[in-house]
Amino acid sequence: MEVKSGRLINYCREENLGKAVTRYFETLKINGKGYIARTFRKTFITLCRSRFQMDASIVRELVGHSHHNVADQYYNSIDHGIIKKELTKFIRPTKKGGL
Repeated sequence: MEVKSGRLINYCREENLGKAVTRYFETLKINGKGYIARTFRKTFITLCRSRFQMDASIVRELVGHSHHNVADQYYNSIDHGIIKKELTKFIRPTKKGGL
């Protein structure tokens, strides 16, 4: 299902999202290694900007960073199609190649 508007993941409280990520880590069998949702978010941001040269405004939108100026907040909305196109730059690392 493609999300057309609103939140991609609809959690009322941030803590619930953290718990969901923890359960996902258990499913992937990577729990107990010190990973938390924040470390994955930080790594995602770093890779998007430095390795895949994704536009900063799109990365900011993807991770939910607040808008720092009036233009970004009210006028510079980013179309979902543009975000989707920009995400094609992101190549998920494989186990062999690593980061």
